[in-house]
Amino acid sequence: MGRAKMLFVLCVVAFVVSGFTAASAQGPVIRVMAGGGYTLVNFAGASGYPDSSLENWDQAHYSFSLQGLWQVAPKVRVGGEAGWEQLYYYYYIIPYGPSPVYREANWATMFIGPVVQLFISRNAYVLGGADMHLFSGSMAVGISAAIGLEFRLSDKLALPVEFRVKPIFGAGTPTVLQLNLGLAFSTGR
Repeated sequence: MGRAKMLFVLCVVAFVVSGFTAASAQGPVIRVMAGGGYTLVNFAGASGYPDSSLENWDQAHYSFSLQGLWQVAPKVRVGGEAGWEQLYYYYYIIPYGPSPVYREANWATMFIGPVVQLFISRNAYVLGGADMHLFSGSMAVGISAAIGLEFRLSDKLALPVEFRVKPIFGAGTPTVLQLNLGLAFSTGR
């Protein structure tokens, strides 16, 4: 088993184990998140072609994720996150004699990893995590940091809104800047 696959398996195990070891009588908080934003990327580093041959690109980002968080201290939740995100698109026309070479790629990833949420006031929080990103044919590690507000709608329902920065340490080092909106449901008493 390759090193990247082993890291991915370890992230999945950490995701599952964190859920069981952090579980409390309150039950998990399930968060469904959707977001959009912009991906900063080094196109030449990602594609291997010079920027002078770049014909078209799109750095719009959107994502969907599911989080399971368990309360382990009065202001701390730990758990895991899994999701999918669209990172960027590029289209190159590379001069090559009388017939140019065309290269096109649309990069998206599935990811999974542990997260920690720390409330800094009644509604405001910071969130951090590490992810294993599965691309078609490769894997990369990423980290994320977010600051957000959780608006309580009832005892069991909340509306989280957060700004997240997420560098992924793969080809071209795509770094996502995104605004997330979601729904959080507390399954506890």
